[in-house]
Amino acid sequence: MRDSIFKILTIFSLLIFTSCSFFQSRERVEQISPNFTLSEALGENDSVNNEIYENILYSAKRMEDVRSYLESPIIVVSWYRTRFQNFWGGGARKSAHKKGLAVDFRAANT
Repeated sequence: MRDSIFKILTIFSLLIFTSCSFFQSRERVEQISPNFTLSEALGENDSVNNEIYENILYSAKRMEDVRSYLESPIIVVSWYRTRFQNFWGGGARKSAHKKGLAVDFRAANT
């Protein structure tokens, strides 16, 4: 009985992790604007809720404007941060990074 439960839990875990890995890899390469991907916005994070995703899309549009103004590709240093990442990185308590509305970047030609 104990072996059966262990086998069921193992199979269940494999199914969850396999499907999650597929979902995350598909989602992370998503082009969110002509020059930015979701992977650049999420950094080390796997996923976000719909509100933050919409904020990231909005920020990507604004970053396209910045890219045009600078006439240079942009290298994203930091975009979306979880509350934990923001705290440990020394970010402001009310940082817009936690909502996907702030981007730290540098121009590639500088």
